[in-house]
Amino acid sequence: MTTGTGRSIRVLAVHLTKPSSSEANVLAHLLRHLDPRIEVELVVNAAGCGDPASHLHALADLPNVTVHSLDVGLPVDHANPSSRVLRLLARARHPVRRRRVLTLARDLAVDLVYTGQQRFDCRIGELAAKRLGIPQVVHLHFNVVPVLRRRTLRRLVTCDRVIAVSSFVGRQAIAAGTDPARLTVIPNTIDVASIPAAGREKTGDHHAPVVLGQIGRFVDDKGFTDTVEIYRRVLAEHPGTRLVLVGDGPLRDEVEAAVAALPVPADVQLTGWQSDPSSWLEQMHVFVHPTRQEPFGLAVLEAMAAGVPVVAYGDGGVAEIIVDGVSGFLHGYGDIDGMTASVARLVGDADLRREVGAAAQRRVKEAFDPAQAAHAFGNVLREVAGHIDDAELPSEPPLVGVVVPNYNKSAFIEATLRSALAQTYSDIELVVVDDGSTDDSVALIRLVLEGTAGRLVEVPNGGVARARNTGFQALSADAAYVIFLDSDDVLEPHAVATLVDHLERHRDAVAAYTIPTQIDADGKPLDVAPDSVRWVPHGVGRRQLDARALETPLESVYSRFQSMPSGLMIRRTAFERSGGWDPALCRPVRPFHAEDKDLTVTLALLGPIHRLDQPLYRYRILPTPHRQSMYDGLRELDRKWWNADLEPRARRRVRRAIRFDRRVAVLDAAVELADAARGHAEVPRASAARSLVTRLASWLSAPLRLSRSGQPDGSSAPPPALRR
Repeated sequence: MTTGTGRSIRVLAVHLTKPSSSEANVLAHLLRHLDPRIEVELVVNAAGCGDPASHLHALADLPNVTVHSLDVGLPVDHANPSSRVLRLLARARHPVRRRRVLTLARDLAVDLVYTGQQRFDCRIGELAAKRLGIPQVVHLHFNVVPVLRRRTLRRLVTCDRVIAVSSFVGRQAIAAGTDPARLTVIPNTIDVASIPAAGREKTGDHHAPVVLGQIGRFVDDKGFTDTVEIYRRVLAEHPGTRLVLVGDGPLRDEVEAAVAALPVPADVQLTGWQSDPSSWLEQMHVFVHPTRQEPFGLAVLEAMAAGVPVVAYGDGGVAEIIVDGVSGFLHGYGDIDGMTASVARLVGDADLRREVGAAAQRRVKEAFDPAQAAHAFGNVLREVAGHIDDAELPSEPPLVGVVVPNYNKSAFIEATLRSALAQTYSDIELVVVDDGSTDDSVALIRLVLEGTAGRLVEVPNGGVARARNTGFQALSADAAYVIFLDSDDVLEPHAVATLVDHLERHRDAVAAYTIPTQIDADGKPLDVAPDSVRWVPHGVGRRQLDARALETPLESVYSRFQSMPSGLMIRRTAFERSGGWDPALCRPVRPFHAEDKDLTVTLALLGPIHRLDQPLYRYRILPTPHRQSMYDGLRELDRKWWNADLEPRARRRVRRAIRFDRRVAVLDAAVELADAARGHAEVPRASAARSLVTRLASWLSAPLRLSRSGQPDGSSAPPPALRR
C-alpha cells in the first residue's frame, strides 16, 4: 500500500446475511461512491451467490472492491428456509468455516474490519479485530433491542466506532452504553435516478383510480393492519381507491383476514415477496407508512425519491426524513384518524400530491445524497484506521445552516434575512420558517429570498420552538453547524465566518456563542454595555470568571447566559444529540420563554460551550408583554431539570447549578439592598429587603419544593445521552 498524504487503506467488509437485504443495499450505495483509494475486501456468503437481487455481487466491477464468496456454513435462502435440523447442522460447521474469513483478513493485511450489527457478521468482525489487533466499525441499522443478542449489544459498547443510520438509533446506542465520542450518524441514502417515478402522476392519467401502497415485512411493527384500516375509512369517502401491499411475513394471515373483512368494493392486491419492491412505487399515488419505532425508513426514502407523497407515523427515524407538511405528513403513533385525514386529503387532490411529491424528491436529493454519505463514511474509516491526518476534509468549507423562525415580524424580517445573505462566509444554507404569520411577513420573505438559494417553509402557528425544529429538519444532511437567527436580530457580516473558524479549531466544543450589541426597534445602538459577566461558585459565594476563559461552565449557563440563539452556533451532531428545542417551554398560548436556556443547559451537559468575547450580532430590545410568563418559564425549567431522569453525574451537576442560580439571586438581592440603604438604588429599601427575604427562602427551600412539584406537564425528557 502507498504511504503519505492520501495513502490508501484496506478494509475487510463482512456481509454474510442476505445479499438482497436493505443493509446490503445501503452498503452497495456507499461502496459505489467511496473514494477509490480505500480498498475494500468484501466477504459475502457463497450460499447467497445465486440470489438474482443481490446488491453486492455486482460491486466486483469496481476497481477498489474485491468480492470474496466464502462458504461459512450459514444458509441465506430467504425464499425456502432450511429445516431446523439443516440450519443447526450448518451453524455447527460455522465455527470451523469462519476461520476462512480470519485467514483472509490476516493474509490481506487489512487495516480495519467493517460489519453490520447482524449476529454472525458482528461476531466474525470482533474475532478478526481482536486476533489481528485492528479496529472494528459496526454499522447499526436496527433498534437497540434484545433481539440483537447480548454479544452484539456488548460489542456496540466495546467496538471502535458505531455508525448509526439515524439520530434516533444513535440515541438508543448511547443509552445502551456506546460512548457518544465513538458514534457517528450517517443517514441512509438513495440514488433518485435509480427509482422509477410515480407513473400515473407523471402521465397525468386523472381517470385512473388512486392507488395507496405500503412496502415492508408483514410484522407487527410495520403496521400493515393499520394501513388496511386507513384504507377502509378512505374508501368510504373516495370509492374506487385501490390498495397495494408489497411484501410478506409471519403476519400475512392476519393481514389477509383484515383485507377479507373490508367492504365488497375494496380493491386490494397483496403481491407477496418481491425481489425489487421499489418497482411497485411506479403504480402508487400515496405511500402509507404506519410503522412503530422505525430505525430509519428506507422504504419511505424510496417512495419520496419516486415522487410519491408519504403519510407516516412520526415515530423513530422517519421524523428525520420527512419535513412535516412540506415533503410529507407525520402523525403521532396510533393516530389513525390523523393518518386517514391526510391520506384522504391527498387522494382527493391531485395537485397537492404533485406538490408534496416534488418537495419529497427535492428533500431526498438535497439531504440524502449517496456521494455525501460515502464521503462521511470514508472519513470514518480513515479516522478509525489511524489515518486521521489523511481524512478527507470537505473540498469546500463546512456548510452552515441558518434557520430563521418568523411570526408577525414584518417590521424586522427583511433586515434579518439580508444580514444572513450578506455574510462574508459563502457556504450558508438559509431556511426561513414562517410560523403562521397573520401580517405581510410571508410576502416580504419571498421578496427577499427571490433569486437566492434561501428557502421558505410555512407551518401552522405552533410556537418558536417547533418552528426552529422544523427548520433544522429542513436543512440538508451535510450542514455541519446551525444558527437559529431570531427574526428581529441582525448578524454582523463576519459573524458566521468567525464562529466557524473557532469551532473548526476547537473540535471539543459543542457550541460557541458571542455577546450582542443591543439595538432599539429602529436599529439604533443602545447606550448599554453588554452583560458579559460569568459567575461561577466560590465557597459559599461566587466569583467572576476571567473574560479570557473560553468555556462557559454549566453553573454560569444556568445562572446567567448572555447570548440568545442568534449568537449561538451549534454543531449539528450536538444539536441532534440534544433532542432539539422543547416545545413545552415555548407555547403559542401563554408562552413560557425558557426554551433558550433549556437548550443551552442540555448542550453544556453534552460538552464544552465556548464564548467569543466580541459582539457579532445585534440584539433588538423590544417591549416584553410576557414578562410574568418568562418568570413562569424559568420556574418550569427548574422543575424540569431538578426532577429529570438523569444519570447520576449529570443529575448532581444540574442540581448544583440550580442551587447556585438561587444563590446568585440572593447575592444580587443583597447588593441591591445595600445600594438602597446607601440611597444609590431606585428600589425602595423595604422592597429590596422583601426581595432578599423571598430569594433567600427560595434558595433554602429549593430542594424540598422542587422535588414535591414534579415534572411540568408536557415537558420533554432529557436526551438519552444524559439519562440513567
